[in-house]
Amino acid sequence: MPIFIHFYQPPDFYDAATRTFVNACTAASHSLTVSESGYIDTMVRWLKANGGATSYWDRTYALYPFIGGDVNSHKFNLKNPSYGTITFSGSPTHDANGVTYDGASNYGNTGIKPNDMDLDNVGMTVYCQDSVTGSLGGMWSTNYFSLMPNYNGTIDYCEVNNAFGTGGTGFSTIGMCSMNRTSSTAFHTTLDGVLQNIITRDSSAKSSNNIWFGGSSNGAPALTFPSAYTQCLGWLHEGFTVSESLDIYTNCIQPYQTSLEREV
Repeated sequence: MPIFIHFYQPPDFYDAATRTFVNACTAASHSLTVSESGYIDTMVRWLKANGGATSYWDRTYALYPFIGGDVNSHKFNLKNPSYGTITFSGSPTHDANGVTYDGASNYGNTGIKPNDMDLDNVGMTVYCQDSVTGSLGGMWSTNYFSLMPNYNGTIDYCEVNNAFGTGGTGFSTIGMCSMNRTSSTAFHTTLDGVLQNIITRDSSAKSSNNIWFGGSSNGAPALTFPSAYTQCLGWLHEGFTVSESLDIYTNCIQPYQTSLEREV
């Protein structure tokens, strides 16, 4: 598997988005290393250069690279560090692998709502190190937005701006799990860019509840916590096709995780 190759260069030569993210971490009392800053810069440049007429970067609402091993770097949104800053509750563990939730009381509140994103062109991605039963993140209400690939070990209960309904066959949560809605009538789920299920279900409406990682919010205390797991990346974005998800996994996300020696 390829890794991100970067060469030392003064921070002034980083992409502007990289500098903004690195400076936000520094201001929050956590300075990224030269290598970590380089990996972030490689990711930013790749996302900006790929994805077609509208780049993957421009189709991103929030991207949490969970780099630096500290809450003061893990909380920031790479796309815009002044928006969607995660508030962690219950003291999850922060280390070089990312954020580990205990499956009982830990979660991260992004402050971002489905209302802030598109109804029929939207998705969510989590890179996870563990086999998880339950929701990797999202929110539950009348209109659900929840990344739940392996409910009770048998059912794919992912939901994307729709009423709750019967899902597809459950699949592993180890790796890059994604759900993407690209139409008003259906959405699909992937693992490491490989199609798992196409779920035919009309979109209904967008919720005003905040999206969480480590559990699913119902606007109050968490409605559900999954089993314990370590999250290496979180991403809220427009809907990606299956081929786009494979491109992102192969050429960006897996090399990024491999560079940090936390790939699965």
